[in-house]
Amino acid sequence: MKNFLYRIQNKMRTFMIGRYGVDQLYIFNTYFLMVLLILNLFIRNRLYNVVVLAFIIFNIYRPFSKNHSARYKENQIFLNLKGKVISYFRLQKKKFVERKNYSYKKCPSCKKTLRLKKVKGKHTVVCPNCKNEFDVRI
Repeated sequence: MKNFLYRIQNKMRTFMIGRYGVDQLYIFNTYFLMVLLILNLFIRNRLYNVVVLAFIIFNIYRPFSKNHSARYKENQIFLNLKGKVISYFRLQKKKFVERKNYSYKKCPSCKKTLRLKKVKGKHTVVCPNCKNEFDVRI
């Protein structure tokens, strides 16, 4: 039995030579696909089934693809988007934790979020990013 499993493992290893393999986008797609399949138990719609089937085919195609540059580019786009979403939620958590001591305002010119000490009144603030000076009411 061990010899049989070893031969299967070896054949799979030689088959995957030159293929792209698994990355973070594939893992995310797999979890997302599980959610879609669970929803499929409750949603009985042919269009939904076609979308799920297309997603399954796409998820199977990616790791076996030999076009490394296209798959790498797709993964980088996903990672950039994931980073933006994670940083947004981290900022929201930080705002909530520090809500009593700090106020968060955006710079009108560069849109960078600034953390300001919560002192009531009207203040003039200089953005450290773009050096723009603007008035803020806290």
